[in-house]
Amino acid sequence: MRTLKVLAAAALACLTLTVAPAFAAEGVTSFVTAPTLKPATLTVNRSTKGQAPGFVFIAMFQNKFFTQPLVGNGGPMILDNKAHYVWLKNALPSAPDTLNLQVQRLNGKPVLSYWDGTVQNTGEMVGTWHVLNDHYQEIAKMGSQDGWDPSGHEFLITKGGHALVTGYKHIPHTNLTSVGGGSDQTLLDSGVLEYDVKTGKLLRTWNASEHIPMASSYQQANPNNPNAYNPYHINSIDVAPDGSWLVSMRNTWALYKVNPTTGALLWTLGGKASDFAVPDNVAFAFQHDARWQANNQISIFDNDCCALIPQPGGPPKTAPPVHGSQSRGLVISYDENAKTVSFVTDRKLYTLTSGTQGDFRMLPGGNTFAGWGQQPFYSEFSKTGKLLLSVRYPDQNESYRAYRYTWVGHPSGRPAAVARPAGKLTRVYVSWNGATQVAAYRIFAGKSSHRLAAISTVKRGGFETAKTIKSSGPVVRVQALDAKGRVLGTSRAVRRENTSGNTPVPSY
Repeated sequence: MRTLKVLAAAALACLTLTVAPAFAAEGVTSFVTAPTLKPATLTVNRSTKGQAPGFVFIAMFQNKFFTQPLVGNGGPMILDNKAHYVWLKNALPSAPDTLNLQVQRLNGKPVLSYWDGTVQNTGEMVGTWHVLNDHYQEIAKMGSQDGWDPSGHEFLITKGGHALVTGYKHIPHTNLTSVGGGSDQTLLDSGVLEYDVKTGKLLRTWNASEHIPMASSYQQANPNNPNAYNPYHINSIDVAPDGSWLVSMRNTWALYKVNPTTGALLWTLGGKASDFAVPDNVAFAFQHDARWQANNQISIFDNDCCALIPQPGGPPKTAPPVHGSQSRGLVISYDENAKTVSFVTDRKLYTLTSGTQGDFRMLPGGNTFAGWGQQPFYSEFSKTGKLLLSVRYPDQNESYRAYRYTWVGHPSGRPAAVARPAGKLTRVYVSWNGATQVAAYRIFAGKSSHRLAAISTVKRGGFETAKTIKSSGPVVRVQALDAKGRVLGTSRAVRRENTSGNTPVPSY
C-alpha cells in the first residue's frame, strides 16, 4: 500500500475548481405566478434516455469559499430530468443554509426531511432538522440538545420511528498536547445522536472521542488555532440488516462498523489503523456517504481531497488529490473474515475534484447517482457507466448531496394562476408548487367567475406553464389535470391585469 504524503489535512476543502463544459450565462429563474420564488437557473449539460424513474432532490446554499452571494434563493428543491423545478421552499433569512433534502418513510408513510441553519467555513454547523408530510406540511423537527448540535450531514429514519443523526459537541478545556495542540483548547467531538422523531427528544448519543483515538486523525492540531480542533468530522451513518452501524469520519479517512448496543467498534476500514488490507485502487481519503450494499459491498463518495499546505504568508495552498487524480463514486467489496477489500467499480465526472461534501447512491435497476458537493454538479450513470445526466449550478451555489427518488407530492393549496394582456389576447400563467402528478392544465375564461367556458388545454411545461388564449372576457380559472384527464385541483378565478399603470384589479 502506497505511502500517504499529507502535509496538513483540513476540515475545509480543496479550492481548485476544474474547468467544465461550456454553459449558458448563469442567472435567476423567475415566475409570474410565484414572484417570491427566484431560484438559480441550472444548466443541463446532458440528459439522455435510460435514467431511473423519479425526481432529483437537492438543497441549495452558498459555497463558503466564494465571497460572491448565492445566485437566486437557497432552500430545498425538487427538479425533473430537464432541471425544471417541481417544488421550492425558500430558505429563511435566520437559517440561510439548507442541506440534505431526502425522501424517507416514517411509520410507513413517505416524508421529506431536510436541515437548515448556518454552516461555518470551518465545517461547524448549528441548525434544525425538519420532517414534512406529502402535503409539504411540517410534522416534526429536531434541534440542539444537551450540548449537541445536529449537523446537516445525516438524518436517517429507522423503522421504530427514531432518527440517527450526525452531531457535534464543543468540549472546552481539552488537553491536545498529545496531537500537537495546546493544553487548554476546545475539542469538537463527533457523535451519533438518536432522536424520537415524534417528540423531538434526544434519546442517546454515541461519542467518537470515547472510541476513536485523536491520533487516528489526519487533521493536525495547532496550539495557536482559535477554532475548535476537529479530529473526526462525522458525515454519514448507515444501518445494516443486522442493525450494525456504518459510520464515516472524514478527518480519519476511515469507516467504522459499530455495535449500536454496546457502542464498541467492530472494525475499522481505511485510515491509519485499518483492520483491513486496503489496495491502492481502493484507498480513499476525506470520504463521504458510506453505505452498506448487498453482497458484502460498500459504496463511498471518495473525495480524495483535500489537504492544505501552510504558507509563510497568505492563505494555505491546496495539495493535490491523495491517491488518484480526482474525486469518484466508489464501490468496494469486503471480506470480514479475511480482512481484505477489493475494487468493484467507480464513477467519475469530467475531471472534477471535490474538496468537501458529495454523495454516491446505487439506484434500483443498476444506475448510480452522484452529487458532487463543493463542485456544482449532479449526475446519473447507467449500469455500464455511461453518463446519462449532468446538471450544473452556478459556481457559488452548491448542494451538500443530491439524490433521485420517486415521490408523489400533494400540496395543500390550489394551483396559482395569473392572466395578463397580450395585445387583444390574454396570456395565462399557471403553476402548482409541489404537485407531481400534473400532466396538463385546462383553461377557462369568460366575463365573470360564474360565466366561464373551457378555452384551451395545455401540456404542463415546467414549474410554470404559459398559454396565450383568445378570451371572451377578463376572468380566468385553471384546472390541473393528471395524465388521465382527472381534475387534481382548481385555481381561484383571477381577473386579467390592466395595462393602465394603475393597481391591477384584485383576484377573486
